[in-house]
Amino acid sequence: MRLIFLLSVLMAWGVNAKAQDDRPPPNEPPQLWRASAWEQEGEIVVQIARPEYETSRKVQSGETMKWRNLKKVKLGESVRAFGVDGKQVESKVLMKTLQQPTGVVVFVRFFEPLLDPDPFYLAMIREGTIIFVVAADAISEPIP
Repeated sequence: MRLIFLLSVLMAWGVNAKAQDDRPPPNEPPQLWRASAWEQEGEIVVQIARPEYETSRKVQSGETMKWRNLKKVKLGESVRAFGVDGKQVESKVLMKTLQQPTGVVVFVRFFEPLLDPDPFYLAMIREGTIIFVVAADAISEPIP
C-alpha cells in the first residue's frame, strides 16, 4: 500500500514539473543594473544606470565597461519600487538602501499599465534587493 502511495505521489510530482516546463516565460525578464535615490522638493528621484562597453564592441575577453546614467525618474510617476516579497517598498527604506549607487533589479515595461514583477523572477532574487518596474520611455531617449 505504501509503495502504491509513493508511486502515485512521484507520478503527480512528475506531471506538475512537466506542466511548469511547458509554461511560456512570464513577461520580459529583468535587467541587473544599479541605482541611487534622493529626495528633491518632497519627491523621491531615482537615477538608474546600465552597463555599456567603453568602445565599439569587439569579441575579446577583458573589454572595459562603464555605467551610463539613464534619464532620472520620480518614484510613483513612471517607476515603482518593490521588495522580493512583491510588495511596494516604503520611500524611507528606498532612500536608506540607495544612498550610494547599488545593484538593483529593473523590469523595463514597454506598455501601460506597468505590471508588477512576476513571482517567477522574484523567487530568484536575493532578500534585501530593490526591484524597480519602470516605463521604457521614461528612462530612455525616444528613437527617431
